[in-house]
Amino acid sequence: MYTIFVILHILSAGIWTGLGVVMILANNFRQRAAGTLGELYLMRMTLICGSVMGNIGGIGILITGPAMAGIDHQPWFAFETLPWLALKQVIFMIILGITFAIYVPRSKRIGKRIGEEMGGAHPAGGASAELRVMFDKLITIGIITQGLVLLNIILGKWQPTLWAGLP
Repeated sequence: MYTIFVILHILSAGIWTGLGVVMILANNFRQRAAGTLGELYLMRMTLICGSVMGNIGGIGILITGPAMAGIDHQPWFAFETLPWLALKQVIFMIILGITFAIYVPRSKRIGKRIGEEMGGAHPAGGASAELRVMFDKLITIGIITQGLVLLNIILGKWQPTLWAGLP
């Protein structure tokens, strides 16, 4: 059973990491399409991919991580005995906080705004300057979150090496 959770955990982490790649590429395409209707479509596509991949990857990690820790009888937030795991758990809590307190509400506001501008008088002119600023801030938050996800992957992958000298 543990092996199944490990496989699902790795797949979920891959999807979540893939979200970062998709987000960066789509944002690059969006910047090239600035001033066109394609800009709005790329913004919308980025939000949809973020929602789908973020939910699959994040929920997968949220389920499989605690399941693996429980099956393996590992403690929660045990900085003295398993600092790498405790740090991963704290970072994951930070990721959840950023996601649910900042990213999701902003994403919903931006999605609504994209819909309004697509149905507005001049959608062929692309996004408004205000929408571009809002979207750029959302991308920045996403990149910060992806950095934390990568840090957690590094902690999980190289944990024996990082704490080799500890008792």
